[in-house]
Amino acid sequence: MPESQNLARPTSKSKIIQKNPTTSEPTSTNIASFSAPFVQTVNRFGPFTGVAMQLANRFIIACGITLLPSLLHCRPSLAAEPKKDAAHLQKELNENPWRWNDSDEGIFYSMSQPATAEYQIELIRPPGGDDQLTIILIKKGKLAFSWQGHSRSVFTLEGKTLVYAQFQPSSPDCTLVAVDLNSGRELWRSDLQGVRKPVGSSVYENRVLLYASDGLISVLGNESRGNYVEIVDMKTGKTLAHKVYAKEVRRAGK
Repeated sequence: MPESQNLARPTSKSKIIQKNPTTSEPTSTNIASFSAPFVQTVNRFGPFTGVAMQLANRFIIACGITLLPSLLHCRPSLAAEPKKDAAHLQKELNENPWRWNDSDEGIFYSMSQPATAEYQIELIRPPGGDDQLTIILIKKGKLAFSWQGHSRSVFTLEGKTLVYAQFQPSSPDCTLVAVDLNSGRELWRSDLQGVRKPVGSSVYENRVLLYASDGLISVLGNESRGNYVEIVDMKTGKTLAHKVYAKEVRRAGK
């Protein structure tokens, strides 16, 4: 039988009167859902006299006062859809091909993202600095955070957490750094697994894309020795999934 059919209609007697400890004002909590099954059970044994019903109601109210906190505590909450675990993320990586989007690369793409709208962003290049930038985030006229980068630097924001990539365009590997923008405190620093292959050429290229969604950081690395995708937990900096893709070899004339 559906639960709704077991509930008695609320009455003035089906209320617990309690005092609010902060205001000393009485408050009421409806316990119709607790009293209904008891009333239906005792009614099977015949009509109750007025005195018997009063005693029954007192018993119901006493039980309600005793059980209400624990029942409310055990009430299931409407949780959001559970996050994907590491095994599921790894499975998705293994099933998907390598993809790269040139338009998502570089400091100007990161600056254009909606999450950065509340910050003033300044880039400072020192005299004689070929590709050296100081990247500055300012909020309401106050410095939030700054770090050293270059024109290919990438960063992302989720809430008040900044994550930026530390890498050099002509050297292998990449490190992610997370910062709490409320305090300017570094939360974690994580060296990515990346490609992890020996460098076979003196001329090297390292490019990185960075995305944030639902507490996860997606890093796409495009290096001379191979490509990779790495999924990192935004709270801990821990790698949850990782895959290396073979580098496509360009043939002459194609």
